[in-house]
Amino acid sequence: IIFGDAKDEPLPEGLHWKNPFASVHNVNVRQVVYDQKAAAASADLQTVHTQIAVNYRPDPAAVAHLYKNIGPSPSDWENVLLRPAIQ
Repeated sequence: IIFGDAKDEPLPEGLHWKNPFASVHNVNVRQVVYDQKAAAASADLQTVHTQIAVNYRPDPAAVAHLYKNIGPSPSDWENVLLRPAIQ
């Protein structure tokens, strides 16, 4: 991030020169499990409890887009993208 603007391309592995006015944010792009418990009513009005696990992995090329538009934390991504999709 240089002056609040995140660059679109991720840094590859290895050593890199860092601009003194820039900050580097490390983002985990390995597979992560998101668990959510949900309760719903069946057709005969009985309560059904489920536990759903979603395995996801952020695309390294799209992490800058997620950072800019949703937030810097993977928990923000889960609350904005995964939780509504599961419900």
